[in-house]
This record gives sequence, C-alpha cells and structure tokens, in this order.
Amino acid sequence: MPHDALWELERGFWLQGVAHFRRFMAPDCVMVLPEVGILAGPAILQGLESAPRWDAIEMTERQAVEAGSAVVIAYRAEGRRGAAAYRALCSSTYVGPLAHRRLIQHQQTPLG
Repeated sequence: MPHDALWELERGFWLQGVAHFRRFMAPDCVMVLPEVGILAGPAILQGLESAPRWDAIEMTERQAVEAGSAVVIAYRAEGRRGAAAYRALCSSTYVGPLAHRRLIQHQQTPLG
C-alpha cells in the first residue's frame, strides 16, 4: 500500500463510520484524544457509536516514515463538523504487511 493509499485510509478514520474502524483498526489499537482521554481496543469502537463523524478534513504538513512493517505518519489536521472547526497536530502508526496495514496508534494535540 503506497503512502497515498495510506493517507486515504487515514482520511477514512475521520470521515467514515464504525465499519471503517472495524476493518482497518488493529484490535489492540490505542488512541489519545483531547477531551476524551486514552482509549484502547473495544472502548474506541464503543465511543464511536454515538460520536458524529467529521464533514471535512484537510491534512497538511504530511510526514511519513517507514520502519520495517510499521509506518508512522504525522500531519496538521483541520476538520469541520457543521459550523465547528477543529485544528490539531496528529500522528498515527500503522503496522502489518503492505497490503494489510492496520491502525495501531493515533494521537491528537489540539491547536488553539
């Protein structure tokens, strides 16, 4: 999966629903989210059941580094949900063979 496809996969975590998470998230994934805290595994999916998805997301200042079967990406996110805007610095780590990468970690640091 080239990095372009990985960025599209990441975009799906922002814009698509729980089915995307079930398909592309590792079962032992860990997320650090502002105002939510640290979530792992099934708690991530449970939290998504009632969480609205974003209407739009723009990812800039993209960086990606591969180390063996892992890829770490980092970027500046600007999202919109209705009239509400959100800006954050984000990182995600994907693991597994090229064609079957899964999200194992995601972190957001909000920007004021």
